[in-house]
Amino acid sequence: IISMTLLSGYTFQMVAESSADTGAADFGNTWAASVGDSSAWLPRLAVGIMSFTTCTVYAMILADLSSSILQTCLASVPMLGALKPFCARTPTLIGLTCFVLLPLCLAEDFSSLAFTSTLGLAACAYLALFSIWRALDGSYLPGGKFFKLAPYQPSPLMGASKLDDIVNPRALIFLSNISTAYMNHGMAPATFQELIRGSSGTSSQGLRRYAMAVAGAFAVAGFVCTALMVAGLYTFGGNVNGLLLSNYAGTDLAAALGKIGVLLSVLFGFPLNFLLLRNEAAAILSRGRDPLDANQRRWLSTGLLMATSAPAIVLKDIGLVQ
Repeated sequence: IISMTLLSGYTFQMVAESSADTGAADFGNTWAASVGDSSAWLPRLAVGIMSFTTCTVYAMILADLSSSILQTCLASVPMLGALKPFCARTPTLIGLTCFVLLPLCLAEDFSSLAFTSTLGLAACAYLALFSIWRALDGSYLPGGKFFKLAPYQPSPLMGASKLDDIVNPRALIFLSNISTAYMNHGMAPATFQELIRGSSGTSSQGLRRYAMAVAGAFAVAGFVCTALMVAGLYTFGGNVNGLLLSNYAGTDLAAALGKIGVLLSVLFGFPLNFLLLRNEAAAILSRGRDPLDANQRRWLSTGLLMATSAPAIVLKDIGLVQ
C-alpha cells in the first residue's frame, strides 16, 4: 500500500506538471499537446473507463449503505414493516438514481458541492479511527457483544504455508483494489489549472503548492486505506466483506454513524466523478465536429447515469468490480 501510495502521488504530480507545461485543463488536451492529437482519444477512453468503473462502484456502495440504513430504521419501528420490500437494495438504488443522482448529474456547475470534500475527508477519518477502535475493543471477538449480531461472522485468518497462498490470481484483485483507490489522475490538470487561476504567483510556485497538497492528500489516503485493510482483516478475518461497513452489526450505533457519513460523502462525491466521465465521453463523441449543445449533454448525462447504475443492481462484490 505504501509503495502504491508513493507511486500514485508521484504520477499524479507528473500529470499536473504536464498540464503546467501545456496549459491544458484536461487529460486529453494535455496528451494532444505533448504527444499528438491523433491519439488523444486513447487517454480519454482510459479516463472514461476508470470514471465509469468508479461511478458503478459508488452506485454499489450507495445501494448497500442506503438499504442497510433504511432497514435498520424499519426494524426499530415495527408499524412500518410493510415498507420493507421498498427498502431492499434494488428499489433503493433506483430511487436514489432517479430522484437524487439524476438532478445532481444534470447540473453544469458543481461548485456548490465544494463543501462535500470536507465532509468526505471527515467521514473517511472517522471510519478509519472507528475501524481501529472496533479491532481493538474486542466487540466482534467470540463472546463480544456484537459477535453473534454481525451479518458476516468473524473468522480467523489462515496463515500462509506455501508460496501459492501468497502469489495467486487473488493477489491481482488485491493489487487492483489498491490501485483503483488512487486512480483519479484525470482530475489533475483541471484542479491544477483551477489552483493557478485563483493565485497571483508563477506556474512554478503553483506547482510547489500543488505538490504539497498532493503529498498531504495521498498521505491521508494511504493512512485510511492501510487502517481499513488492517483493522478490517484483524476484526473479521477471512470473512470480511468487500464493503467493510457491511460487516458491522446493525445495532452498532458507531458503525451506523459511519454508514451515514460515508453515504453522504459518496452521494455528493458521485457527481464529481461523473463530471469527468461525461466530459471525456462528450469530447470523444464531438471529436472533429461541433461540441455537444446543452440538450445533447443532458441526454448524454441521463444515458451515462443509467449505464453506470444498471450494473450495480446485479453486481454485489465491490472488491471484484474494482
